[in-house]
Amino acid sequence: MKFEKHHIADLEKAVELLENQSLVLTVSDFLGTNIEKGIEALPDNVKYYLSRITKKALMHTVNIAGLSIPSDNTKFTGLGRIHTVMSGLCGAASGFFGLPGLAIELPISTSVMMRSILEIAQKEGENIDEISTKLACLEVFALGGKTEKDSNESSGYYFVRASLAASVKNAAEFIAINGFTKEGAPALVRLIIKIAEKFRIKVSEKLVLQSLPFIGAVAGGGMNILFADHFQNKAQGHFIVRRLERIYGKSEVEMKYKEILCTS
Repeated sequence: MKFEKHHIADLEKAVELLENQSLVLTVSDFLGTNIEKGIEALPDNVKYYLSRITKKALMHTVNIAGLSIPSDNTKFTGLGRIHTVMSGLCGAASGFFGLPGLAIELPISTSVMMRSILEIAQKEGENIDEISTKLACLEVFALGGKTEKDSNESSGYYFVRASLAASVKNAAEFIAINGFTKEGAPALVRLIIKIAEKFRIKVSEKLVLQSLPFIGAVAGGGMNILFADHFQNKAQGHFIVRRLERIYGKSEVEMKYKEILCTS
């Protein structure tokens, strides 16, 4: 099937949103500081703690997914920015308390972002009552963008989706029978762990940035606004792709996506 011109433009926008560099590289370029070295230097106990709180935040997000989303898309106008500001306020509060504050703030700000992601999904024609949509929203937290070490093959959008595909399928099968409420479900927990591995990188970046002496605690709010914008952009790209896949088929869209990526 031949792609319509406006659909090609949509896909080009999605490629730009999904394949741009990571948040930390953007901020590193702005500050002229190699922040990734600071992330690598985090003590092992801090990395372990970050793994625990990111998994907890994502599981909390799963439990509240879609519970209060209105069915009328027009009610969502402008709410993405409200969610961004709410996330910023959470970050401003946590910025003064470092790692302990992050453990309290992250489940709240992640849940706020999840609601925004669900709204974006609905605007792109998704049925947010469907399990597949809710899991696709969860996938957004694994879409971080490339770091200095990454290649297109190891960090690209379709690579990440492929790496999660089996876990998403297993989780969907479990949830179809048991619902979202059983946190101990092995299939769902395995998916959360895989996504948390990716999401922890973004959380580590945020922690390091908030710890920089020339930024200080006041950076918490600003970083959370950037954090929320980052994942809203990934969500928009992700659900544009899924919308086009419903029209043209996944393999056709993937082929066109990679063609655009190679020529951009």
